[in-house]
Amino acid sequence: MADDKARLGGKNERVEIVLASGETFWRLSESKYEGRHPIAAIFQANGLQPSVVYENGLRRLVDPVYFAGKTYVLPAWSEVEDLERQFYETMDSQHPPTENLVRENQAAAGDSNRIVNDKSERSFVTLNWDQTLYAVAQKKYGTAIPIEAIYEINAMLPTVHDGPSGKSLQEPVYPGGKTYWLPAGSEIKTLTAKYKEKVKALMK
Repeated sequence: MADDKARLGGKNERVEIVLASGETFWRLSESKYEGRHPIAAIFQANGLQPSVVYENGLRRLVDPVYFAGKTYVLPAWSEVEDLERQFYETMDSQHPPTENLVRENQAAAGDSNRIVNDKSERSFVTLNWDQTLYAVAQKKYGTAIPIEAIYEINAMLPTVHDGPSGKSLQEPVYPGGKTYWLPAGSEIKTLTAKYKEKVKALMK
């Protein structure tokens, strides 16, 4: 809508807006940034810090509360990279991505993720809100790998739906702001087979 566009400004324009009832940063960023969602950058620009919980030893960021009627900044796209880096540096410093972080085995990827480029090692990555596990895995391995191996190492299972035509599966849902393991190359085959066995059992 034209009114929305004027209020949110262009992708490369920093604006301040008063949040209306029912609005979310996800929806606003969808409009402003042409379908992208730089949620971490928006949190950083507004001094909003998520709360943190650990699940199976890995960090999950829980969105901070923000309120209708308050004024918030939507940064220009040119600011996003720096703001995201600052956001994850703060998070990593205050709340390490894993409860038992072995720093010498991790390598900085330059963008808040800790992806060990050596495929022989297990590593972890904190997904940004627009990322997929498939895409970050390609960074590490340089090629596509069975996504089932990543699902298995992170204890993720599909959802089973019973329908008129029988059972169907929905792929596991994984939220942004959460940290996930990426397996060592030597683990991929075994993990993939284990996941497929579990799926087969679910479909019986």
